[in-house]
Amino acid sequence: MATSPQITYDTVGIKEDVSEVIGLISPFDTPCYSGWKKPACHNTIVQWQEDALRAPAPNAAVEGSDVSMSDYNPTVMKDNRTQLFEETAQVSSTVQATDRYGRGSEMDYRVMKKSREVRRDIEYAFVGANQAKAAGDASTARTLGGAQSLIDVVDDNSGVARDFDESQVLAVHQALYEAGGEPNVLMVPPVHAISVANFAYSAGRARDFANDTTIMNVVDLYVSPFGSLSVVTNKWVRQGAAGACDVFLFEMGRWFIPSLQPMSSEPLAKTGHSEKRLISAELSLGHENASASGYITDLNNTVPAVS
Repeated sequence: MATSPQITYDTVGIKEDVSEVIGLISPFDTPCYSGWKKPACHNTIVQWQEDALRAPAPNAAVEGSDVSMSDYNPTVMKDNRTQLFEETAQVSSTVQATDRYGRGSEMDYRVMKKSREVRRDIEYAFVGANQAKAAGDASTARTLGGAQSLIDVVDDNSGVARDFDESQVLAVHQALYEAGGEPNVLMVPPVHAISVANFAYSAGRARDFANDTTIMNVVDLYVSPFGSLSVVTNKWVRQGAAGACDVFLFEMGRWFIPSLQPMSSEPLAKTGHSEKRLISAELSLGHENASASGYITDLNNTVPAVS
């Protein structure tokens, strides 16, 4: 009986099939750094003034009487420090000269990644680290004071861990309203985006379901007696261990990022067969009035049970 000839597969010379797509999904959204205004500054110490009106009081003058001079409250000077953020990228001349899938230039690709990492570090300094300002010295870096350090309206629990609930949002919102603040964003870490979505379950409030096949469990706009708050989830808001989680009520237009050295990428001296880049920014954080925004702290990093 005749046998079929054996087929031999020759793999030599087969072209590789590599996609030009690079699967980078690490988040790099920065709601505060991207959304706040960035005026230039010219010193490592950034200063601004706050002012306030006196409290209302009975005010009735006798016709024809002489006036007495009232007290005058001067403005208050506030300040913060600039912080220098940096990252580096280095590519050998051989790698730079080699064709690679997914990018035209290896250095450009690495600079893009490092720039995103610096922006995430800046956002973390603003809202993720409860960072205090520090003057720095020859061996210690200057640090900017984060958002927590620039806010006077705080709902805390004397350092004792507790669950996050709607009453805390209402209390801070009311305090800001009475002080004259107009917060427009409720900024939460991911865990408490779920908590806010669950507010509508409390006290037997009905949920609005879109249709029979879709379950809606999200809150994009929270409306209280003191105004409306867009709910913004920020991955970099402090979401630490139990009792080390924060939620912010921001009046976004009152925040600014003084920039001494805007974000840039510049070549470093060539010392061999490689190209080097420095990616850096030097900036600070300012808040026009410490009573315009507030935050809630001492929160657990878990979603409270729905009652």
